[in-house]
Amino acid sequence: MRALLLLLAAAASAEWVEWPAGQAVPEGASTRININTNKVEVDIDVNATLLEHRYRTSVNEATRAEDTTANLTRRETIISSLKRLPPDEVGDVESLTDAELDALWADRQESLRKWSEQLSDAAKSLQNRLQALLRDDHEAKLEALDELDFELSDLDNAKDFHDALGGWPALAGLLSADASEVRRRAAQCVGTAAKHGFQAWVLEAEVLPRLVNMLDEATWPARKAAVYALGCALRSSAPVQRAFGRRGMAALSKLASTALEDSGNQQAWAVADKVAALIGDLVQEGRAVPPDACDAVAAVLAKAPADGRADRPLRAVLAAVPHCGAGWRSRNAVDVSALRDAFPGDEYGRDLVQLCDDVTEAIRTAEEPPAPPKEPLADLELLPPKLIERLAAAAGRRGGGEL
Repeated sequence: MRALLLLLAAAASAEWVEWPAGQAVPEGASTRININTNKVEVDIDVNATLLEHRYRTSVNEATRAEDTTANLTRRETIISSLKRLPPDEVGDVESLTDAELDALWADRQESLRKWSEQLSDAAKSLQNRLQALLRDDHEAKLEALDELDFELSDLDNAKDFHDALGGWPALAGLLSADASEVRRRAAQCVGTAAKHGFQAWVLEAEVLPRLVNMLDEATWPARKAAVYALGCALRSSAPVQRAFGRRGMAALSKLASTALEDSGNQQAWAVADKVAALIGDLVQEGRAVPPDACDAVAAVLAKAPADGRADRPLRAVLAAVPHCGAGWRSRNAVDVSALRDAFPGDEYGRDLVQLCDDVTEAIRTAEEPPAPPKEPLADLELLPPKLIERLAAAAGRRGGGEL
């Protein structure tokens, strides 16, 4: 895989060349039809591959399915190609004169040329990032990860990095790098990609178990980055939540307890606060959480200061009531009376007082949560593949099962 990634990253530009009839086109190559010769041409450049990946409605893509054996005139070929584009982009092409048709065709080709140049710059940038990730230069890795984090916020760049360049395994590997700062920045990149809609990617290349392992990091910045990445991946993603499962929730709960023990450390408090908010959000989305997760949320609120920093723990407790409220009530685990009395009398303080009242009432009226659904193959994403296969076979399910 490393050799393949290096090859992709170092690929040089190539010219369009006529391809012999009947010979298979190389995998990943872009093709087009020369309307003057009616012959298939191929470009195996990575940049052109990215263009095809990004711009599937282009004229080149539209003409790919044309019958190259048909004896079409230039006008017929152009019209046939343009009609495959959205009508609102080209209009009624058949009503155009030859001159108007040629002008439209030339305009489309110029647009594609400019788009290709823009993609070429983006492709080179991503290739440079990937090369840096694969080198043993520590400082180059850190710089590349910072720049990659910004680039992955663009949906097209993220797809190109993951799909066209195949760079995701390289990024995933850095979650287990020797240097803590490399792991932290890699987790930040994973979180950025997941935040922008690519949550399923954490189920690839052992990203999810590596993030769970990072919850036991020695430094708070690395732990915070892991919580950020997990939060982006878990929220609104049932497949990732199922794969995260009980082991993941236990690791989150343990991290919250560890953070609360480090009293006075603002970085530790920030991590505990984020963990409580994440658990609350998961309950709000209908996920069953174990008792230790409920205890973690209550413990974070118990340590919350009587100022604006109490807002999120209060909301986390309120969100977790559907699954944790009845248990809290039976053990009298959540008491916000002292916190309520300590809030200032300004408008924001009154809002926090109301939030305390909402928490108290929600816990008072909380019902017993429904029994969690049986998921015999939960947590499998965190286990070795061979063990997954054996467990799946024992459970009478195919392959790795549905997580």
